Amino acid sequence: MIKTHRVQPVIMSGGSDTRLWPMSRAATPQQFLQLTGARSLFQETALRFQSDSRVEFNAPLVIAGAGHGDLVERQLRAIGIEAACVLLEPFARNTAAVAAVAAAWTKEHANGALALLAPADHFIEDAAALRSAVASGCVAASRG
Repeated sequence: MIKTHRVQPVIMSGGSDTRLWPMSRAATPQQFLQLTGARSLFQETALRFQSDSRVEFNAPLVIAGAGHGDLVERQLRAIGIEAACVLLEPFARNTAAVAAVAAAWTKEHANGALALLAPADHFIEDAAALRSAVASGCVAASRG
């Protein structure tokens, strides 16, 4: 029998990256741009967490920069995904702070789920392979 693991995806979208200037700006960082197809990297990140027989993904928790709340909501609405919650950072504090907030939020709102931190600006061509790797990681995490 295959055990289904419950995972709380946490989309980390706090950066205001300008490395791809002039396309990427503080108001529209690279994760919100359509760089690899018809959807943004942020949208692709949200879409790759589809439940299967091994992993049940909760609605995503999104942690984003304070100036990107409306952009997050618009981009999620455009792909038919509703976030479990959108938390806005008043100023960037990097991954460690996001991990701490994600762990606390997951314990409070999705107790028993494993938190999965997912950067919003990564290109992952094979979402099925990622989900398979997450399933394997869940097995290891459930063993402590």
